[in-house]
Amino acid sequence: MIKPWTHLVNPFLVATEKSYLKALNISTFHDSALYAVQNESFFTPLYNYFHPLHLANQAAYSNWVAQKGMQTGDTLNLTQLLKLLLSTKIGQWDIAIQVVHPKNTSAYQALLHQNRKPFQTGKQAERISAVQSLGLALTGDTALASVKNDVDAFYQLLDTANTSQKSSKTTTNTQSDAVESARVDMCTAMYSNLGAMIQKFASNPDSLANYFDLHSIRNAEHVNFSGHIKPLHIHSVCKHTFAPTDSIEVNNTGAVALNLYLAHTKDAVAGSQIASVAPGADQIVPVTSLGNLENNYLIISNADANIVGEWEVTLI
Repeated sequence: MIKPWTHLVNPFLVATEKSYLKALNISTFHDSALYAVQNESFFTPLYNYFHPLHLANQAAYSNWVAQKGMQTGDTLNLTQLLKLLLSTKIGQWDIAIQVVHPKNTSAYQALLHQNRKPFQTGKQAERISAVQSLGLALTGDTALASVKNDVDAFYQLLDTANTSQKSSKTTTNTQSDAVESARVDMCTAMYSNLGAMIQKFASNPDSLANYFDLHSIRNAEHVNFSGHIKPLHIHSVCKHTFAPTDSIEVNNTGAVALNLYLAHTKDAVAGSQIASVAPGADQIVPVTSLGNLENNYLIISNADANIVGEWEVTLI
């Protein structure tokens, strides 16, 4: 396969792929440089063309980060309700049912034929459905009317939280599409400006360094990481120099809570500052919440003694 001619490849798109924050930083550098010379006749149209696209990219990024925060809240709400179901709620219902219908009776089996298992294991939708089914099964049992009311009320909480979470994820995906579109438009405009500036500075191309963040553009580092982590283990995600304004996106794709922190070595245990990410949560974590920024190792840990964790991390 013939390698594309370097000049036919947009370097800004390549440098910012999968890193919206890097795109924003590069865009801000170029916009600020043009702002300083916007009154010069050559630069005026370049600034007027680029500035609105920079603002659109900035707004799209801000909306995406804000929506990530809202999604995290919705996910945690559902996770907390399912955790309450896991022990407290099903325990209360089971005991109350046994007072009226002893465990070895057919009436008990009709209500909880698998005991507490459907409420404690399986996918989220299956556990929510188990609560709904129990409420329906209790219909007409006057001796357990108060239990039915509690089951039905708790099902409504679960159903609302589940709907809110799914809606939030849809909105986040839409915001992600918007920020990606804004990134592409911004990079295309910057590429266009580069072409115009090459024509102006053809005999002195070093002058272009004044208008583009060459350090960020040249350093297209690895920003996406994923893996599994064994019970009671820690894992070094990456070694990276973080700035106070940096954040990471953490997607906990497993069934156990995971902790993240910064450390001075790849096998150091956590200090006083950690960020905990609930199962199923996909959230933005400011690096300032992970400990001393002089520590270069991003560590993920699994404190559970039985369950393997699964995760995806993106430096944004």
